[in-house]
Amino acid sequence: MPLKYNFALKNNELQRWEPRGNIERKKTTSFKEKIELLKKYIKNNPLLFYPQFATIFLVILIQILNLYPSFIVRRLKPKHEEYIFVVQRIKRIKTDIKKFKKELNDLKPNFTLITPTYLFTFYIQNSMPINIKLKKYKLNKNFFFLEAESYTLKAINEMITLLIESPIIDEKSVSIKRIKRKADKDSTFSLEIAGKILKTNIDSKEYLYNESSAFGLLEKLLRFKKTNMLLK
Repeated sequence: MPLKYNFALKNNELQRWEPRGNIERKKTTSFKEKIELLKKYIKNNPLLFYPQFATIFLVILIQILNLYPSFIVRRLKPKHEEYIFVVQRIKRIKTDIKKFKKELNDLKPNFTLITPTYLFTFYIQNSMPINIKLKKYKLNKNFFFLEAESYTLKAINEMITLLIESPIIDEKSVSIKRIKRKADKDSTFSLEIAGKILKTNIDSKEYLYNESSAFGLLEKLLRFKKTNMLLK
């Protein structure tokens, strides 16, 4: 009984014998024939290859389509970074300007509403005739009070006239609170006067500072005025 198993093949160095005709037939298969066989195999088994080919084709197509956008992004990246820097810089500048405006608005009443004591004392001095002695005065942002004395009513009348003509005093508000003289004819007249201080704006203050030679206050006022105009 012939054996179906060849025990000689257990040795790795041995090779199975094949007829010479089969070897020659294998060697005669050309490359072109192999390609045709491969095409035929793919055609006969489309489900094995078409999905993979379609996926590879789509990947390649997407990569090709992404080349131009990627090039544009790389080219515009420095400009984008510059834009971000400029935007952040503008934001910081706006924040600083807003903060500076707030500080400027806090100072604005000092330049637009309040009449400085310097202006009041300057015009009071100009309103005092030679024969008038100013004993004391009080001043706030709205009203003033004076106490003076003189030997003659003429000097008192002159003082009242000068006060009414003062550019920082409301002439309609000036009133004599008290005028008194002691029994002795050689004694002085004692006088108390009150009135309202006019509100002054930047333009009127500029004129008054010039007239009163308050050049330091004028310089501050002009600097504030210029800064305020720049921030509008």
